[in-house]
Amino acid sequence: MIDQVVNAVTARVGGLTLSLGGNAVPVLKAKAPRQDNGSTYNTQITVCPSDRPKEVTRSDVDVDLHVYKVRVTIWSAGNLGQTAGAADYSAWQDSIEHEFLRQGCRDDLSGVLGTGVFDTFATQGVYVERGSFGKGWDVQALDVTVSIVRARA
Repeated sequence: MIDQVVNAVTARVGGLTLSLGGNAVPVLKAKAPRQDNGSTYNTQITVCPSDRPKEVTRSDVDVDLHVYKVRVTIWSAGNLGQTAGAADYSAWQDSIEHEFLRQGCRDDLSGVLGTGVFDTFATQGVYVERGSFGKGWDVQALDVTVSIVRARA
C-alpha cells in the first residue's frame, strides 16, 4: 500500500505544476530522496517513502488507523547556480501544504487508493544529505501524511 500512496502523492504534487522561471519543475518518484544528476534540469522534486513509512494504531473498536508517511524533497542547484530563492521554496512548500489540507484532496485520494482517507497533511521536514550538499545542492523537505481508517478483518 505504501507504493500506492507514494504514487498518489507523486501525482498530486505533479498536478500542482510548480514552476521556476516559467518552466515546470519535474516531479519524480524515487526509492529514497535523491537528485537526478544525469538530468539537464537543475531544480527537481522527488517523492519517496519516509524513514518510517507506515505505522498502525489499533483501537478498542473494530478499526485500525494506518498512517503512511511520504517525503517530498525539493532539490535545486545552490551555491553553484542559485537557481531557486527563498520565495520560490516558500511558494512551493505553501502550495504542497495547502493541497494536502483540502477536503477535495482527501476525497480524490480515497478514490485512487480505493479506501476511505481519514486525513492528509504536509509539514516541514528535515533531510540532510551531506554528499549532495557538498556538491552544491540546496534541499528542502516536506513530510506528507496520509491517514486511513480500516476495519479489522
